[in-house]
Amino acid sequence: MESQNIVVMGKNMHYLTEGKGKTLLFLHGVPGTSDMWIPIMSLVSSQAQCIAVDLIGMGKSDKPKLDYSIDDHVLFLKGFIDSLGLDYFTLVLNGWGSIVGLEYARQYPDKIAGLVFTEAYLRLEKDHQNISLFFEKLKQLEKNESEKLKMMLTHAFWKTLEDNPYVNPNSPVIPVIENYSAWLEQAPNKKLLLYGGSGFLTTRAAANWAIKTLPNITAVDLGIEATTLSGVMAQKFSEALLGWL
Repeated sequence: MESQNIVVMGKNMHYLTEGKGKTLLFLHGVPGTSDMWIPIMSLVSSQAQCIAVDLIGMGKSDKPKLDYSIDDHVLFLKGFIDSLGLDYFTLVLNGWGSIVGLEYARQYPDKIAGLVFTEAYLRLEKDHQNISLFFEKLKQLEKNESEKLKMMLTHAFWKTLEDNPYVNPNSPVIPVIENYSAWLEQAPNKKLLLYGGSGFLTTRAAANWAIKTLPNITAVDLGIEATTLSGVMAQKFSEALLGWL
């Protein structure tokens, strides 16, 4: 698996790439980096071109002084996509990366061959006590001295906590999610929902809403919680993804 950098608006963005075929662009959640997708990419790259980028300000990408708003992330993602010359690709989305990716897709729908969701912000959940509690607990990571965590706990990461709609009732991200959620309800782009167990960000209620409401969607219950994309989960995820492509 190749580790590469490309200059986007004067800043380096790091990405992993492997394979040939239909293009899959993977966007990670937080805390996390492109590394989270390695177990999936290693299983899928025999049939697809897999690209996993570190969002600007995270992982091995540069960490410039930005507000790290969703607009900033979308701007750098667009620059990354344009710099690589990607056209008509599938976005594979997780966590915070799903907000960035879905907002990009809403703005540039003709670029999107398909959308794959796992533990994604598909809509704003009314019952979000457990979600809010989790993100409040993440704030305690600031005291952790782990070198691996230090790479993840960047200024951009802390901004995601500040802007998390389940922590901040006045989050500027709330209208972003509302806009792309409404867009998803009429977007004809091919979609794949991968979920399991009770779900966390993609709750069982959110999964049922997506299945009943979103056009051109395939839903696969993996049967287990999507808390990690390795081992059995990686195998099931990859089989479902390859079967859908």
